[in-house]
Amino acid sequence: MKTKILIALVVISIVISLGTINSFAAGNIEMDIQGQTTVKEIEKTVELILSLGSFTEIEEGIPLGYQGTLTYDENLFSGITVEGLNGWTVNYENSTKVFMGEIDVAKENTQIAKITLTIKDGIANGTSGKVSFSNILLTDGTNDFTFNKEVTVTVENNTSEENNNQNQENEETNPPEETNEESESNKETNSNVSTNSSSIQGSNTDKTTASTKQLPAAGLRNVLIIAVVIITILMVIFKIKSRDIKY
Repeated sequence: MKTKILIALVVISIVISLGTINSFAAGNIEMDIQGQTTVKEIEKTVELILSLGSFTEIEEGIPLGYQGTLTYDENLFSGITVEGLNGWTVNYENSTKVFMGEIDVAKENTQIAKITLTIKDGIANGTSGKVSFSNILLTDGTNDFTFNKEVTVTVENNTSEENNNQNQENEETNPPEETNEESESNKETNSNVSTNSSSIQGSNTDKTTASTKQLPAAGLRNVLIIAVVIITILMVIFKIKSRDIKY
């Protein structure tokens, strides 16, 4: 009897333990690192942002803290500074590479740290270096989450961009000269325009002259017609009067 009771208690304990583990596993907090992955040779620094994403089965407003290792390629970068964002306290120990932060009231979808890395002088085009966040342990005192993030930064040559700007400046300062073919074409075009203009002007002059010659002839014809009509009327009058005198 005692053995059966003991077995039952063990089974109940196992079930309760499994239920607790599953409830912890259901909770999740996302963490991400974003920022520049390429920089120009003239740039002196690169910035990365560490942020929290969505909370799953984890309430907002709880205390949170994290600790891990932050390393960078010392062939590309000469130094690093960190800054807490949105109320987060952040510290970085360069000698041990330990990176940690905390806050009393955590919120999801929040930027929590800005990491600024200084690029060494004289870095050649195409040089790449990694920034690694290793074994970052984020905890609220009950739930623990582990993250490993890595970013590769590459230095790009900005010579092509400078050449494009220089070519544009040269085109604006020194406009392209006309070729001989373009010059001859322009001359022919100008000549044709001048010829057409002369033809049009000559045509207008001819029309004006013709109209001027026609005006006196029309006036003389009108005068002659009026004179004939007057003479005809006078002849009729004289004829009538001559009849009256005769009779």
